[in-house]
Amino acid sequence: MPVVKLNDFAQAHGGFTFKEGTFKMAMEASAREGAYQGYVEPVVDHMVIFNERSAQNPGKFVWEAILGALTEIVRNHPKDRFGTKVPFSGTFENPHPDIFATIFNALRNSFVKAFEGKVENWKQVPKVEPEKKQ
Repeated sequence: MPVVKLNDFAQAHGGFTFKEGTFKMAMEASAREGAYQGYVEPVVDHMVIFNERSAQNPGKFVWEAILGALTEIVRNHPKDRFGTKVPFSGTFENPHPDIFATIFNALRNSFVKAFEGKVENWKQVPKVEPEKKQ
């Protein structure tokens, strides 16, 4: 989806807006007896954060310039992609996102191999036949 469709969310939770880019995300999780584990893999291709309209607000202008510079540093340049993998586990009462792994994965995306935004353990879903009318 065009990442600009996430501008309300980005503005509310991060104080910035996107100018352009494409967003995709994969998620895989499993749960059992009140505990769960899994990951979310957000990926943004051709992302531009810095927005000329932000120049009207000096604080926002500086914040978007900083974010734009940081994402420029940690993006995978051959694919022009910013991405990471956010592993999580815990119980529904006590979730535990792995912040250090998330930061490591963002750097891995930059310098080793770009994430694709695809589910890793995807198995072929069996074909479902439509119900027959009686």
